[in-house]
Amino acid sequence: MESKELFQEIGTKLRALRREKTLTQQQLGDLFHLSYKYVGEIERAEKNPSIGVLNRVAQALEVDLLDFLDFGPPSPASKEDKAQQELVAKINRQLKGKKADQLGKILKVVKALAE
Repeated sequence: MESKELFQEIGTKLRALRREKTLTQQQLGDLFHLSYKYVGEIERAEKNPSIGVLNRVAQALEVDLLDFLDFGPPSPASKEDKAQQELVAKINRQLKGKKADQLGKILKVVKALAE
């Protein structure tokens, strides 16, 4: 894949994930501390972001960096798989920012419920 194509793929993926999360360019920029103009430039493949910036973007979008950079065809997922993924994402958002002792307690509850 040529560099230009790579950055076009990154921009397309960024736009799709941002819209999926119903975020504006401004809101996404605020999440990873960059200007909305830079977000737009990445989406249009006008700027070539560093791997550090891409990692911050992936974190802001709550996706794994490797998943963010995977441009293969999406694997077919059932409605149940998608529902499960959405629930896991919601749980992760609730856990974000919790302290280690809080997470330990939550883990115990989750384990008890899962049995």
